[in-house]
Amino acid sequence: MNGATGNFLKVIGLGAVSSIALMAGDSGPAFAQQQQEQQRQQPDLPAIHIEEPHRTTHRARPARRVATSHPRPSHVRQHVEVRPVTRRDTVSSDDRHEGTAAQGYKVETAKTTGPWGDKPILDTPYSINVTSAQLMENMITGAGDQAIKFNPVVQPYFPSIFAGYTSSTIRGFTQNLTSLDGIPIRDTWLSSDTEEMERMEIFSGLSGFLYGAANVGGMVNFVTKRPTATPLFNFTVGNYGGSQYFSHLDLGGPFDREGKFAYRFNALYQNGDNPIGIGLRRANFNGAVDWNVTDSLKVSITAGHNDYLRTGTGGLGIVFNAPGPVPSAKDFDNTRPVPPNWGFNHLTQDRVGGTIQWDIDNDTTLRTAAIYLRQTRVAESSNPIVIQPNGSYLLSGFSNVYPMPSNDTGGYLYVDRKFDTFGIRHKVTVGANFSGYDRFLPTDYASNISAVFPTLAAAQNAAPFAFAPVGLGPTYLSNHFMNTNIVLGDDITLNRYFSILAGVNRSTLETKNYNSTGVVTAGYDKSAVTPTASLIFKPTSSVSLYGTYIESLEAGGIVSLTNIPPFTNAGEILPPTISKQVEFGAKANVGGTLLTLAAFQIDKANLYNTVNPDGTLTRNQDGRQINKGIELTATGKVTDDLTIRGGGTYLDAETTKTNNAAILGKRPQGVASWRWSLWGEYRLPFLQTLYLTGGVSYVGSSYLDGPNTILIPAYTVGDVGLRYETSISGTPVIMRLNVQNVADNHYWQNAGATLNLGAPRTYTFSTTAKF
Repeated sequence: MNGATGNFLKVIGLGAVSSIALMAGDSGPAFAQQQQEQQRQQPDLPAIHIEEPHRTTHRARPARRVATSHPRPSHVRQHVEVRPVTRRDTVSSDDRHEGTAAQGYKVETAKTTGPWGDKPILDTPYSINVTSAQLMENMITGAGDQAIKFNPVVQPYFPSIFAGYTSSTIRGFTQNLTSLDGIPIRDTWLSSDTEEMERMEIFSGLSGFLYGAANVGGMVNFVTKRPTATPLFNFTVGNYGGSQYFSHLDLGGPFDREGKFAYRFNALYQNGDNPIGIGLRRANFNGAVDWNVTDSLKVSITAGHNDYLRTGTGGLGIVFNAPGPVPSAKDFDNTRPVPPNWGFNHLTQDRVGGTIQWDIDNDTTLRTAAIYLRQTRVAESSNPIVIQPNGSYLLSGFSNVYPMPSNDTGGYLYVDRKFDTFGIRHKVTVGANFSGYDRFLPTDYASNISAVFPTLAAAQNAAPFAFAPVGLGPTYLSNHFMNTNIVLGDDITLNRYFSILAGVNRSTLETKNYNSTGVVTAGYDKSAVTPTASLIFKPTSSVSLYGTYIESLEAGGIVSLTNIPPFTNAGEILPPTISKQVEFGAKANVGGTLLTLAAFQIDKANLYNTVNPDGTLTRNQDGRQINKGIELTATGKVTDDLTIRGGGTYLDAETTKTNNAAILGKRPQGVASWRWSLWGEYRLPFLQTLYLTGGVSYVGSSYLDGPNTILIPAYTVGDVGLRYETSISGTPVIMRLNVQNVADNHYWQNAGATLNLGAPRTYTFSTTAKF
């Protein structure tokens, strides 16, 4: 190691120890003065003299006292020489961000909370659960489902190994809309690539004021990695299970000595068969550049290209449409897909975006951002196998080039103004945001084939269907969707204890379907004014209590044209609705752990699927769905050696005011009443660089049908693993090993009308070198 590099790593190590000491309990002016003194030390790091060392840091044990022949009396203060433990070979320049392992993966700030901007989580009157980049890396998750599996506020629908993307429910409602850096992405599949993400934020509940028309249950916001002020060079190789080997390069740093320009670049390549024999290839390239034009003006540009190819089925499991009990998951081989394993799915995605933040003066800020995303998809696959009332097995398949292409756009423009009135502090935000998409189709976009088989084995081993050629005709604009929002909000600080967040949003939904001649076949243009109001009480700086009321306009949506299995009313535009939520919560930083508690009630229009005798589905919107529940989460350091992340959700969901007597008063499809998980890591006391990792995830029983006659059993899944931190030739190296579903449990994941077989025991590993 050369001298410059060695000194650099020493300084970084000293900074890490200082940060960890702060987390361990040191605070106030004395600690700030100590930190300043440490920063003035020479690169060779001379000894630091302190009195009565009794505290430990997260990276060091107390120095062992050496017995002498003449011990001093206990009342005499002993002067002990202790050198700072830098662990310079295992600390990287990116360890100063929130959510690091040294911080117990605890995150202090919520990013891009709509018009409110970045805010401390303790100051937000919402339930926000954050999974940081380091936590996703240490869980060895290339897709969001592994992180979701141990998130107590999210119920997984199916593992990404079947389809390459993740779907879930939040507070009992399907989550199929994500946002990227705070901008909703309305029509994209590629939302689960975690390697380019700085964090994954789960916003539970209504978010109408923040993001406009959105999922009622919640929103998943992916925050992309940003340029770094210091050089960053991380290289990771590993395996996501089966023969899915991957390599990931993460670079960052300043371009110039003055630090006006900085960059971040991520590249990923993954290829191989997953544990159930489906081939997955991912090639992603994503970058960002920050330009500090002046001290008050910052411009950021981001761009990316994602290429995803699945070879094998996209069919997830079975559709049960027969009397009697559901087949046991133990009767199925979980190392192979339930439907026959043929077909492919090829998606490409390109995006470009940017943000500008201008501090016009000390009290006025302008924030604006925009994104453009274009994707194409070509696919051919078998669908889930339908178990029919007569005991036969229906298999269907599809071939299409949908969408070809699809264009997403979105952005926002906000102006913040701070001022005082009679001693009350205001930050008023006024602005607008939008998000939408245009979807294009060829005139011959799809071909569908189905066949009936006498046995399950015959259906599972069916030969590929001979589809007619599709996608040869010209393309036309098929669907247009746009949500625009005009917002006015006031962040009011009444005094040191009380604050208010209040605002209104005039949201407009416009959607149109076109035929191949350009004629509008269906659509609507609706607007509504939806309010929000929150009261926050902070008795101390580390505790907050809040109450929030919020309304949200929700798009009824277009019934999917390519759902598996297909909808009989595919293409129908369902009318928009207004949902309402009341939430009370508490948050506290206790030592190194963030605790959150939220009690809520959501009232929204009821959406459900009816399974038809031929295995197709019909999408219905009728009545109301009332979901009441409690969420409890904990993230952070319990002790210097033990980190936890866990909690639970209890959900009381009921269908009301419906004309369908069969589902009146019943629990909605696919909604579990109980969901809890616990993940943790423990640093071994006899080997400070070796960690035991693992967790357990529980999803309660749920119903497959609206009348609640088909009960799907609860299931529990556990993971175990190791992480070892060392250095090789002066380079910090992290080695990870994880065994998912270590007991190889066979279980069904309930997706409302489709049962998806859970992933088998899977071995994953990775190694990261931080140059």
